Amino acid sequence: MIGVFSKPQLGWVPVLIVAISFTATLSLAYWLDGDQRQKSEAVFGELTEDNRVALLGRLESYQHALMGAAGYYSASEEVTSEEWREYVQSLSLSDWLPGINGIGIIQPVEKIEIPAFLETAAETGDPDFRIHPETDLDTAFVIRHIEPAANNLEALGLDIAFEDGRRRAAIRARDTRTPQLTQRILLVQDRTKQPGFLLLNPIFRPESTTFLGWSYMPFVGSKTLQNLTRAQTQSFSLTVYDGSEPDEGALIYDERVANSDGPAFTRSLVVQAFGQDWLLVWESTPQFQASEARHSAVLALALGLNLTTLLGALATMLFRKERAVQKLAEEKTRESEARERQTTSIVENAMASIVLLDSENHIITANKATCELFAVDERDLIGAPLSKLVDEIDLVKYGSSKRMKATTSTGIPLVLDGRLSSWQAMDGTTQSVVILQDVTKEEASTQKLRESEDRWNTVLVGAEIGVFDVDLRTGQSIVSDMWKHLMGVPANTVNVDAQRLFLERIHPDDLAVLEAADADCIAGRTSRSVAQYRMKFGDNEWRWMRSDAVVAEWDDKGQAVRLLGAQTDITELRRAQEKLELSEQRFKSVLDNAPVGMAMCAENGDFLGVNGALCTLTGFSAEYMESRKLRDVMVREDFLQLLSNVEELRAQGYNSLKSECRMLTKDGEPKWGLVGVAWTADEVTNEDMYILQVQDISELKEVEKMKAQFVSTMSHELRTPLTSIKGALSLLAGQHGPQMEGSANRLVKIAQQNSERLIALVNDILDLEKISSGQSEFDCSRTNMSELVSQKIELMEPFAKQHGVIFRGHFPTISPHANVEPGRFQQVLSNLLSNAAKYSFDDSIVDVFLELVDNDVRVTVCNSGPGIAESFKPKIFMPFQQADSSDTRSNGGTGLGLNISKKIIEHMGGEIGFDSVVDGETRFWVTIPTAEIELEEDSEAADTSCDSKQPIKILHLEEDQDFAEIVRDSFGKLANVTSVGSLAAAQRQISHSSYDLIIVDWELPDGHGEDLFPSIIRHQASTPVFGLSAQEVRTRSDLIVADLVKSRTDLKDVVSKAIKCVYAHRQSLDSAKRVPPVLA
Repeated sequence: MIGVFSKPQLGWVPVLIVAISFTATLSLAYWLDGDQRQKSEAVFGELTEDNRVALLGRLESYQHALMGAAGYYSASEEVTSEEWREYVQSLSLSDWLPGINGIGIIQPVEKIEIPAFLETAAETGDPDFRIHPETDLDTAFVIRHIEPAANNLEALGLDIAFEDGRRRAAIRARDTRTPQLTQRILLVQDRTKQPGFLLLNPIFRPESTTFLGWSYMPFVGSKTLQNLTRAQTQSFSLTVYDGSEPDEGALIYDERVANSDGPAFTRSLVVQAFGQDWLLVWESTPQFQASEARHSAVLALALGLNLTTLLGALATMLFRKERAVQKLAEEKTRESEARERQTTSIVENAMASIVLLDSENHIITANKATCELFAVDERDLIGAPLSKLVDEIDLVKYGSSKRMKATTSTGIPLVLDGRLSSWQAMDGTTQSVVILQDVTKEEASTQKLRESEDRWNTVLVGAEIGVFDVDLRTGQSIVSDMWKHLMGVPANTVNVDAQRLFLERIHPDDLAVLEAADADCIAGRTSRSVAQYRMKFGDNEWRWMRSDAVVAEWDDKGQAVRLLGAQTDITELRRAQEKLELSEQRFKSVLDNAPVGMAMCAENGDFLGVNGALCTLTGFSAEYMESRKLRDVMVREDFLQLLSNVEELRAQGYNSLKSECRMLTKDGEPKWGLVGVAWTADEVTNEDMYILQVQDISELKEVEKMKAQFVSTMSHELRTPLTSIKGALSLLAGQHGPQMEGSANRLVKIAQQNSERLIALVNDILDLEKISSGQSEFDCSRTNMSELVSQKIELMEPFAKQHGVIFRGHFPTISPHANVEPGRFQQVLSNLLSNAAKYSFDDSIVDVFLELVDNDVRVTVCNSGPGIAESFKPKIFMPFQQADSSDTRSNGGTGLGLNISKKIIEHMGGEIGFDSVVDGETRFWVTIPTAEIELEEDSEAADTSCDSKQPIKILHLEEDQDFAEIVRDSFGKLANVTSVGSLAAAQRQISHSSYDLIIVDWELPDGHGEDLFPSIIRHQASTPVFGLSAQEVRTRSDLIVADLVKSRTDLKDVVSKAIKCVYAHRQSLDSAKRVPPVLA
């Protein structure tokens, strides 16, 4: 046998050994360097994953806080600013919700409901509350509450709908009924102007689809994203973008620091944040790279080179001992053969699977246990690759154990514990042995135990339940980390004497209660030990705890040896219960002592409770009322109407109404009550409950009735005599003025002036009453405003000259149009122009501006004069108010003009206001919405100047013969006027004679003037009709071409309009075309 290390080989064998060793050294260094990098990358991945989980956890805590706020708000009828402040303060935002600016409530408010909304805000403690900015949207999303208020003053009252991103996020949250996050924005309250966000959570009425608004949370990205984990900024930097791409324009947060070499590790991930995509980018820091430096490769290289040197020397020594080695090899061969036989016997009888492999990992042999485990025949395994039995053998390191998965030939899955060992065979090939241990059942049991433990730990931590286990024999306790957390003990604290700590901190008054409950449970008298007690925290804080324990183990003698239980913190629950009890007491006190009648009713109408005021109103006792239904104490038709209104409003989503109803009383005389009804769900019975408020308005109704009677009396008894007086004085002055002496003329003029003032006062009072009561109708139409204003200025010129001023109009090139009633609008202009003339400096100019401002027509009257005092400005539009109310005032007036003007403008959908400087300029302005553009039809006015020698015949139906005589005298020789005082007389005249014009008083002793129309249609269908009455009846008929009110119309105007109407009518008859003239 030739030795391996024969002399001819001595030249190259050491070199080969050194080369192999050197190659192995380099390979090992390269592998260690790569392995260390993989470990560093894994550590970096774990740190960034912890950071991601922390971020999502922080956002989830925000969501929980908003849901709690939504629950609090939806469960309250009305939340005041003070109540919201107390609620938010109880949350301890700085301790539990880092990074946020506050928590608030956003309410949707329709534009037409804004005044009522602001009034409610003022009543609930916010008198200065205002909505900003103004938008053109129909619905405002108003921040009603936000706390802490000191950091969020700019946000209070903000209409978030002004910005599209905020509005879309709010609508998306409402429609999806899920919390939604805005895109990055600049918070109005953030002076740093850093990227911020609004998290909006929709609020719906419990068990209802009624949408109430949003609980919301503003936060700045830099505050929310910083300090998520301890490794942040130390081991890695975090950069966050709004969106899924790294756009610097969408940057939210950036911790990157300058690093000339660049980061060694980088990770990017897109996360979902309440409907928004956030791109998170982590980059390793120089500190992290320094802590993960790869020194093992360098060390391995150095050691390998040293080892190579030693191996070269050792190989030289070994070559010299060739002969001794050959002899020893022969001996070892014999020993090996014996050992092989022994090993074969052991392998065949081993309980584990043993597989012998060649250098290519093909099976040389397998023992019996292998065949049984995989349900195969050994002959099928010989020569087969090991991968036929198991995978991942290339991942198994020599001499180490690894868990792997496999499958039997029958498809049964296995979990194996595998170990591989390799050696050099005699022929120079590498052989290996694989030992496989079946751990399938063990792995399944371990997995189930791990899953069960994880579930219980998650439940206990999530529910904040601390667990304790007391050994009753030693008095020692084992407690969970959550129990330590509840007691304020750090979770990583070891060797805690829980029993001693518990006894030191429990309130002395509660210890006896707990010990009694434990004693009853230990003795078997009760199945559980349940107790509530106070625990001390710090110097003065006491928190309520609740324990629930059972005996978990008994000894052979039936004695309890272990007490197992759970402890929870119920401080907030106790406080909530105390607040609820206090609230219920306050509500009961308010109900009992309210000055107005109040009651609660069930869904079927049964009274659940009434207060003393309601009993006083009806005269029934509380016991009687609570045994009856609502319909028993209300007039039937009023009750049915109220019920119908409630059902209609409920169907529209409303939850309250007010109505005037008659309440039945014990003495049988109904009383009028203003009934307010609100409905809500009873959380206990889950049925609807109705809350009623009844205010006695019987006296108010009586006053309204008396006022209506007074107005009617004034209209009939005062208007006609005053008009007659005015007409008589005018005729006297016109016909006999030249013959009267100077003093007589002066007395007539004084009488005329005072009659006109008295008529103006009566007209103003009646106008005010009709407009306030809704009896006055407004017939608005599209009107050329330039023509309307210029006409009024022209008509008022004599008045201006009388007061020594000049009216000057300023009109746009293209005249705007508005929907107004011309007569009413000119009444407003008359008041504004007359006031400007009376309160201007002598020889000054009163400017009237007509302009188009933001889709509104604006008329401004400017004058220079004494102005309006600051003390009088709040009362300027109140009735019967004048700057100088003494008996010696020089400018006259009733003090009702501006009040009536305001009501007229508001009825036409406009606004009126003023600005004034004392001893300077005063501006009164009126705005009216512009009218839609319509196609105008050209028409020619009737020619009223045509000559006719045919005499004019007029029939005047008037009960007041004095006024009828004045009308006849006013026409003089222009017309033949026939006066009759009743309907019957008028019908006889119409049937026997023809007339060019019929003038009708609507209020007659034997009926209404409209009853004359059938006779007119039958005998004189084409004759036009004038209405001239003390009442503003607004009768609808094609016969009527003018409807005039006595006290508002000068008799000269009546004569002029009548003559024009007759001539125009005659012209239309001549042309066979009837076109009714248009008269103001």
